[in-house]
Amino acid sequence: MRADFQSWVASHQARFEDVLRGLLPRAEVAPQRLHEAMRYAVLDGGKRVRPLLAFAAGELVGAEVARVDIVAAAVELIHAYSLVHDDMPCMDDDVLRRGKPTCHVQYDDATALLVGDSLQALAFQLLAEHRLNGHARFPHPNPLPQAGEGANESLREFHVNETALRRCVHSILGQCLYYRHSHPVLQRLYPKLRYNGEEIDAIACHIADFSLAGIKHIAKEAG
Repeated sequence: MRADFQSWVASHQARFEDVLRGLLPRAEVAPQRLHEAMRYAVLDGGKRVRPLLAFAAGELVGAEVARVDIVAAAVELIHAYSLVHDDMPCMDDDVLRRGKPTCHVQYDDATALLVGDSLQALAFQLLAEHRLNGHARFPHPNPLPQAGEGANESLREFHVNETALRRCVHSILGQCLYYRHSHPVLQRLYPKLRYNGEEIDAIACHIADFSLAGIKHIAKEAG
């Protein structure tokens, strides 16, 4: 039983490393330094305990391995992001992680900060882009389009889920309301964004258009 378990762990660890390599941005794609640092922080180290738990749970219910891979990757990316930020000088100030220099030591503090933020964003991007059950995945544009792959065209072709967009705009206006007294930019922005259905629809229309004119309109309205 022990040998079988160790074999199961080793096989999943090796296979999952390839999964992560394929899901992380390629190091040669701009911004190269950030993508290289993201791969440095995630790959070639770690016991992958959280993905192993996901795989074990998936096997218990007969879930498709490809779907479990995405969930496992998202969880592992969140874990890696937390380690990168925890290791920084303003937190635990650690210089070694998994037997190699921590991200901020290997690169720099600013890069490490962006690495953590990017890994967190990528985790949720994966969950949003892939079908994890019988329901359709949430449609949205790639927030980090690859250079030279028709990024502008893909944004224009994106059809916005109106209900989700309205919720997003409501959330943004709510944050503006909550923080408007603590930040000078929000003090100027909030009076321009009346919290009513007509204004929300107008903002949503400009966001949905994803055009430069729409963005300029919002910026002009905010002063």
